[in-house]
Amino acid sequence: MVNKYIEKITQSGKIQIIQIISQEIHPCPICGGVLNYLSTRKRNIINPDGSITTLIIRRLKCANKNCKHRIHHELPTGYIVPYKRHCTETIEKVINGEVPKSVENEKRTIDRIKTWWNNVLPYFLNVLKSLTEKTGQVFGDPPKTAEIVRAAANSHNWIFTRSAVLPG
Repeated sequence: MVNKYIEKITQSGKIQIIQIISQEIHPCPICGGVLNYLSTRKRNIINPDGSITTLIIRRLKCANKNCKHRIHHELPTGYIVPYKRHCTETIEKVINGEVPKSVENEKRTIDRIKTWWNNVLPYFLNVLKSLTEKTGQVFGDPPKTAEIVRAAANSHNWIFTRSAVLPG
């Protein structure tokens, strides 16, 4: 599936602001129902070079009352990881042993990213396997971090609490 996004980019001092508007029709990841535009929210992301980008992300509400009108955030493909401050590119570089400028003096951040990834990777690979069996969707070999994140989040298989993935 080709993602169709329009990006409106503005600059406010040192912070780049990107409003992402999707041209796709998104079904509810829980019930498959229609998602209607509700509002937007700001999300700050730290880039590999240490600069900060503010994303304006759309909030979508499920129209199905059986789904309890749940609210979902539209994730721009390959850019953010839910509940993480650093962009996907930074996380991918840390996982691959590189040290981006944004984390070069933050050993604890590097360790947290690596620990998180090592704990969730087996779960995410099982999510991809399950999605492949259910939908026939083909993922890269090996799948990229952004691909794993999007598949897990959009299939409503994202782990929301740290205690759910960290060992006792």
